[in-house]
Amino acid sequence: MRNKLLAGVIILAVLVAGIFFFYMNRESAPQAKGEIVFIDSFKVFEEFAMKKEYDKMLEQEISADRAVLDSLGESLNNIITTKKAGEAEINLKKTEYFRYKESYEKAFRELSGKYTEQVYERLNGYIKDFGKKQQYRLILGANGQGNVMYVDKSADITESLILYINQQYLDN
Repeated sequence: MRNKLLAGVIILAVLVAGIFFFYMNRESAPQAKGEIVFIDSFKVFEEFAMKKEYDKMLEQEISADRAVLDSLGESLNNIITTKKAGEAEINLKKTEYFRYKESYEKAFRELSGKYTEQVYERLNGYIKDFGKKQQYRLILGANGQGNVMYVDKSADITESLILYINQQYLDN
């Protein structure tokens, strides 16, 4: 019984020592750039050239509908403030305005969602390539909402990533 206990303690000690040496050697071994870094996710997204292009495209695609909505709103306002129409006509204009507004907002959300999905798809691919090229073990995305509570600014690669993704996008 005593020999079994002694053998168990020795095996446990060897395991603990092995784990300790493994982690000590892993941490002290040179790792080119194999470190954990972070990016400001919001800033990367906002500064991505593709996202900026898609914002302009979205604005162009919805500008005509926005002009119609603005015109309907002005017409409704004019009828209400001048009191040149009866209640039935005002209600008809309100209905027309709110239906168009609902349709406009739905189209905007759908198109914006489509564009955002395409931007993230491309952006995630570029971030993955960047991480592999730089030999990072992990890229964390900080967005100011508590995902990363503290990080040393020396681990912030946001600016270099923005340069990389925009160059990749412009080259393709």
